[in-house]
Amino acid sequence: MDQSFSSHLCDMIITALQTICRKAIITLLALSSICSGSVLAQQEDHYAVSGVDLSSPYHSMLTHLHYLQPENLDPNSAAQVIPAEIDSVSRVRMAIKIKKIYDSKGLFVYLNRVPENPDYRDSLSQRAVYTPFPQELPGLYLQRQAGLWQYSRESLRGLEDIYRAAFPYGTHLLVDQLDVKHGERFLGLYLWQYLGLILLIVMAGLLYLILDWIVKRVMRAILSKYFDLSTDAERYLRKSVHAFSLFICLFLISVVLPVLQLPVGISKLGLLVLGILMKILWVVIFLYAISLVSLYLSAVAQKTDNRLDDQFIPLLTKVLRIIVVLVGIMSILHSLDINITALIAGVSIGGLALALAAQDTVKNLIGSIMIFVDKPFQVGDYITASGFAGTVREVGFRTTRIETSDTSIIAVPNGTIVNTEVTNLGVRTKRLFLLHLAVQRSASSDQLESFMSDLRTGISEVRSVIADTLIVRLTSIEQSALHVMIRAHLDTTDYYVELEDKEKINMTVLATAEKNGVILAYPTQTIHLQNP
Repeated sequence: MDQSFSSHLCDMIITALQTICRKAIITLLALSSICSGSVLAQQEDHYAVSGVDLSSPYHSMLTHLHYLQPENLDPNSAAQVIPAEIDSVSRVRMAIKIKKIYDSKGLFVYLNRVPENPDYRDSLSQRAVYTPFPQELPGLYLQRQAGLWQYSRESLRGLEDIYRAAFPYGTHLLVDQLDVKHGERFLGLYLWQYLGLILLIVMAGLLYLILDWIVKRVMRAILSKYFDLSTDAERYLRKSVHAFSLFICLFLISVVLPVLQLPVGISKLGLLVLGILMKILWVVIFLYAISLVSLYLSAVAQKTDNRLDDQFIPLLTKVLRIIVVLVGIMSILHSLDINITALIAGVSIGGLALALAAQDTVKNLIGSIMIFVDKPFQVGDYITASGFAGTVREVGFRTTRIETSDTSIIAVPNGTIVNTEVTNLGVRTKRLFLLHLAVQRSASSDQLESFMSDLRTGISEVRSVIADTLIVRLTSIEQSALHVMIRAHLDTTDYYVELEDKEKINMTVLATAEKNGVILAYPTQTIHLQNP
């Protein structure tokens, strides 16, 4: 997932989300036209109701929900699921609030799953309690009291907190003032609900434009201190602000949507779609944020001497993007009630089998990590090892790409590199010049002394030669030649400067030998023939 592909992917997601959001409310309204209120509300049409019956969890839930349907409205009968010691007005209010909590969260009560046994006991606590939604509303449950299954006193004491959590940010006050049963219904909704949806769309659209304008300017003022906004940073900033503004608008809709008290089916579908869209937007926001941070760190890395950072930052960026996408996918799957634990277990088993089948790939991945941790070389260093030599151009997940002297690229597996002795010639701060001369034995001692003195003077004038390291000495006298060693360090790390100055030294040697009448020897063999 390179930089351009990731950016293009984010742009596509943003465009798709903008189109989806414009049509989301229209889609929900269309769904309401094919679903009646009684079907989208808590489903009890296929179950017989013969008066108030609190003999089992099943009958209590049926009584509660049946008598709060618009076509069967009888709040006093529904309130029988609240203990009798509470006054009648509060009982009715509590019964209605519980129903609103269910509807606001899009929670269906599937009566065929509710136990009909009057002596039902919870399998974990072994108490005579039944929790309709143990994951979503663990604090709201029925309890058998004096032979009647009613909402427990503990649940009712925390009902107000649960109610405010279902309608946050003070929207519970607005819900208390709205009467969902007022007027006639059209396509499953009341007129005031249509007006509320239209108002919500308008408010969200205006908020999007305002936030996009404000946040973009604030973020531009902040990031201009760290980025050149004429580059890709401006595009990443603009797209991330679009995604953030869109996320805030969807969040506003998700908060206000329960206030409209839509049929439970529409509410459930709407909240599910909004939740998934918001999670996708979070992924997009994080991807753009990672891109911005990557640009900043890349600019910082270019100012450091460690060239390996230039490769580490793109590699880290890819890893972070993969993690963000995987977390986003898992979060979306959780929203769709897919068993993540079983999925991870299956992926783990498959991953183990894949790892066994791809041991070399895993070894190379670990090798790349070791290269970044141990730092045996940097990008741009010239390295030699058994089987390859060249300049390091890129360190990737699986291979390190090396450019040879003929400009061809070889890809060496990282696992091979970490297990091979590598000589890093790129870390040298100086270059060594070493030459062994063979001078003919015919040279006199005066000639040889003058020759070596002139060599010291001439070689020390070469620009990169460090004079203190220059050595010109007669090292040995052999039968065929006199051996002179010339050794010096060159103060350069540039390969071409090194070649140029070595050439100057060699030319100085030839010119000095010619000047002093010294003849350089070469391997010879003398054959003496004797007459028989």
